[in-house]
Amino acid sequence: MANILYDIFFKLTHSNKLIYNTCWEDPRADRAMLQIDSNSQMAVITSAGCNVLDYLLDDPAKIHAIDLNLRQNALLELKMAAIATLDHADFFQLFGHGQHPKIDTLYHSVLRPC
Repeated sequence: MANILYDIFFKLTHSNKLIYNTCWEDPRADRAMLQIDSNSQMAVITSAGCNVLDYLLDDPAKIHAIDLNLRQNALLELKMAAIATLDHADFFQLFGHGQHPKIDTLYHSVLRPC
């Protein structure tokens, strides 16, 4: 019975919501312990993608970002598109302040095509 209740709660919690928009762990400790280098291949929980992006600083050969909630992977893809296309001010407005007055235009004309 407990497993059924857990499954129901999990589906209700994760089915249509973005759970994490930022990660709270300190990936510097992970990077020091894991000794990531250009030969490293990693599988990590996507969460909000923050740790995935931080691990890229050590230039691993491959990172597989995996999450049960597809919205977490979509958020990581949005962050990667924003890093590739936005200037610092727009990026910080979007992810630092959590809103952008021109998000519709930025998303459709700049981020989505990326």
